[in-house]
Amino acid sequence: MALFQTSNATADVLVGYDFGTTGSTTFGTTTVASGVSGSDVTNGSLSTFIIDDFGYASDSVLQAAPTNSLTSTAALAVANDSYFEFTITPDASQAVTFTSLTFNAAKGGSSGTARGYVVRSSVDSFATDLGTADLTTVRDWTPVSISLSGGSFDNLVAATTFRIYTYSNSTARSVEYDDFALNGSVIPEPGTYALLAGLTGLVAVMVRRRR
Repeated sequence: MALFQTSNATADVLVGYDFGTTGSTTFGTTTVASGVSGSDVTNGSLSTFIIDDFGYASDSVLQAAPTNSLTSTAALAVANDSYFEFTITPDASQAVTFTSLTFNAAKGGSSGTARGYVVRSSVDSFATDLGTADLTTVRDWTPVSISLSGGSFDNLVAATTFRIYTYSNSTARSVEYDDFALNGSVIPEPGTYALLAGLTGLVAVMVRRRR
């Protein structure tokens, strides 16, 4: 009989944000897995940061517009802190492995030049683009899926913040977002595995001595 059993949790939604339904909006989490906590979605220095339905049937979405009219490219969005963010924190003695970040995005109108997003994280102090794209559809969702597999997002025991930078060539020209899901698994932190292994060995020795 096994004295202790440890295993990775099945990959699942760790935190999710859908911003509520028409008439009932929230910047807070709408899905939170056991073993973690998620912050509210908060504004960096966007000129527009509001939730409403904006014509989406029975659904509230997040509308974001850039810091200023000069924030017209991905690089300028990062330079001008034109972002919103959220943070996920493992519980004590837990670690998280992230596998992907998914969300929907769309242009808030047809006028103007490129509008789009950039995603970065605190894992490397917001130094590297995890994903970026110009959006082409107006109030018709583009599904976004950003892979977080490959090592940098494995077995994290500290809080991790994700920033979504937004750009367009006017503060009156927005990008709209919905249905954020940060996917992955929650496991005991690596030190806990070592402790459990040590306890298993100790109990096994004691059992043999009693025989």
